[in-house]
Amino acid sequence: MNAEPPVITSTYWWMLRTGEAMMAWGLALLLVSFAVFLSVMTWMLALMILPLAGVLLVIGVVRARNSLASGLRLCSGFGLLLLGFMALGVAAFLGTLLSAKAGGHTPQSISPTELARFAGSCVVPVLLISPGLRLWTDWTRGRLIGWCVLILAFPFAALVLHGFLVAIGFLSLTS
Repeated sequence: MNAEPPVITSTYWWMLRTGEAMMAWGLALLLVSFAVFLSVMTWMLALMILPLAGVLLVIGVVRARNSLASGLRLCSGFGLLLLGFMALGVAAFLGTLLSAKAGGHTPQSISPTELARFAGSCVVPVLLISPGLRLWTDWTRGRLIGWCVLILAFPFAALVLHGFLVAIGFLSLTS
C-alpha cells in the first residue's frame, strides 16, 4: 500500500482562502502607512510602504478571483473593488486627520460635522467593496461579512493607531 499525504492546493492559514492572506497583509501595511503619514519625520517611510501595500492588495485580489465567473461580472467586481479601496484610503486619511487634530500639541475640539463626515466615509468603502467582492470571488456570505466588518473597522483602526503612536511619542507632530 502506498498511502500519500493529502495535498493542500491553496493557502490555508487560519482557514484563509487563496489571496486573503495577501489582502490582509496589504491592508495591514496600508494601515501603518496612513497612521505614520502625517508626521514630519515619518512621511517618507509611509511613502515607501504605500506601493508595497498596493502591490500586495492587487496580488491578493487577483488570486482571490473566481475563475468561473463571466467577464462582465469580473469587470464590474474589479471596478467596485478599485473604487472601494480608493474610498478606504480617503476614510483612513480622514481618521488620521481627526486623530492629529484631537491629539496634537494644541488639541482642538472636533465638530459634529467632522464626525459625521468621518462616519459617512467609513461606510462608503463597505458599500463598494462588499458587492465588489461578491462579484469578483465565490466566497461564502459569512466570509464576505467578515471582510466587510474588517473594512468598516479599518478607518477607526487608523485613527486609533495614529493616536497611540502620538501618545507614546513615536510620531512628532511638530513641523
